[in-house]
Amino acid sequence: MVNTKDLRVIKTRSVIEQALINLLEQKEFEHISVQNIVEEAMINRKTFYSHYQDKYQLADLLIERILDHFQEALKIRFAVPLHEDNPDTLRTFYHVIFQDRQMILALFKARTDHHYLWDDLMALLRKAYLKVMPPTFDHLTSINADYLCQSYATLSLSSIKWALELGTEEAIEVIVSSYTRGLPAMVWPPWSDPT
Repeated sequence: MVNTKDLRVIKTRSVIEQALINLLEQKEFEHISVQNIVEEAMINRKTFYSHYQDKYQLADLLIERILDHFQEALKIRFAVPLHEDNPDTLRTFYHVIFQDRQMILALFKARTDHHYLWDDLMALLRKAYLKVMPPTFDHLTSINADYLCQSYATLSLSSIKWALELGTEEAIEVIVSSYTRGLPAMVWPPWSDPT
């Protein structure tokens, strides 16, 4: 059994993980083999298999790490009610997810039996938005609430992907300034009352 706290293990896993990320920047996940990963990481196959069952397990673990980080970022994003929100909350959210920028963009290309990052992030956004919907939305039918959550998640994740692809502070500021002007971008929908 591998000691996951051993510094050598941590370094080896980091090299393997980065190898997969580098390869995903060049080609689709289904075209990446374990042999490609070990060559990119400059390790042997035995070393790879002592840490991971296959490339799918490796991708699953990386996606799960991103999901954990994203949930922490959502806690920051929704730390205050949205009607009391300010641009700094949104700015902080983007700075947190920018820490995983390369990995998120690469893992958008990976699909396993357990995870597809885009769908997983959509589900997290829908769930987070449902929790913060104001009491004035209580009269909505479940299908209306579902539609609002889906719309919110779609707009938000598209904004996130756009900002990550640009990878600049300017991209974050465009989203923040759109928010302050009342445009939808990881923010409250542009309507104030759904009736």
